Amino acid sequence: MDVGHPAGRTPPIRRETLVEVVGYVGAAAAVAGTVTVFARHSDLSDGASLAISLVVAAVLVVAGLTIGDRSPDAYQRMRSVLWFAAVESFGFASGIFWLNIVDLGIKTAVTVAGATGAIFALVLWLLLRRSLQQIAFFLTAVGTITTLVVPNGSGSPTDLNGPLLVVWLSGLVWFAAGTAEIVRPARTARVLGAAVALIASLEMFGSSFALALTLISFTSLALVVA
Repeated sequence: MDVGHPAGRTPPIRRETLVEVVGYVGAAAAVAGTVTVFARHSDLSDGASLAISLVVAAVLVVAGLTIGDRSPDAYQRMRSVLWFAAVESFGFASGIFWLNIVDLGIKTAVTVAGATGAIFALVLWLLLRRSLQQIAFFLTAVGTITTLVVPNGSGSPTDLNGPLLVVWLSGLVWFAAGTAEIVRPARTARVLGAAVALIASLEMFGSSFALALTLISFTSLALVVA
């Protein structure tokens, strides 16, 4: 029987909970505000769009640094959300810079922007080893690597075999790294890697039934053995 609080009374809301909620609302407001600005002002110059995205990313990063390593865990969850949103904003800024300002070709710009975003995400992950930071880095890195094997002028379903194989292999490698506890949080790596590998295998059915069946069988075997 819980005797911590009188019957009929709810426990008081902790200060950390309120701070965490405010942090989440602030992060959501920053991202939503940025999207709204771009939606309502489609005539914004590339320089202005770049500046807004970088400022939002910087504010989110600084807010996370301000929290530091304080306990309880609610603060660290808030810090993780802030930095996850920062990766998204920085990635958008990177895309604008390489594609519109430097004026690289579409494939080159996407690759360089993805690599820049992956480095940014990696730095934040090294500073804060939480699931959202791992997810941000993994998805950005895999997206960048996959871009390199996407054929120019892709139109046939079979053209996606290469990119899907890269995604599948990346998921399997990440799952193995999590199983060996090379990547932390290990449980996040296992779940993320397994999900990505299975999704890539299923997507392969649209272009090659035999290959898709082979990949799913191999993936299932790897998951069971691990």
